[in-house]
Amino acid sequence: MPKNTVNVPFIVSGMIFLFLVAALVAYIPVGAQPMPYSSDPNKELDDKVKIFFDDILRDNPTKAFEELLRTSSGSEQLAGIKSKLDDVKVQFGSFRDYERINAKLVGKDLIFVRYLLKCDRYPVVWTFTFYRRPSEAGAMMANPWTLIGLRFDTNLDPLIL
Repeated sequence: MPKNTVNVPFIVSGMIFLFLVAALVAYIPVGAQPMPYSSDPNKELDDKVKIFFDDILRDNPTKAFEELLRTSSGSEQLAGIKSKLDDVKVQFGSFRDYERINAKLVGKDLIFVRYLLKCDRYPVVWTFTFYRRPSEAGAMMANPWTLIGLRFDTNLDPLIL
């Protein structure tokens, strides 16, 4: 090969590589951070539940449920729980505090998070079930968590195990 010639296949392959990198960068929305499946969902979900319970403690259940159920699946069914909240307050006393008991991740896309709502006379166990639809193959970001189940009860026996 003469000294003054250009290696055209090398330049073309380099340009293709740069084009692919630029296309990949353009695919990620501005300000979005990739959220891999291996990330710990506890912080994100704890923040969401904390807002819920803070509103409950401030005696603002309407706001609490509206925010929690805003992106939920089957929110009509979950909203029925809101009507039972007044009964809990009458039966167990004023709401004083809350704390997370545990979280159990089942696979990569299903998590059960339990909290203890501390009332004047008796604690109430709340279980939040969150699910995220799996991302399509090759997707850079995981889908958001969606509340698919919410229940509360006073059965403390399962907490022993």
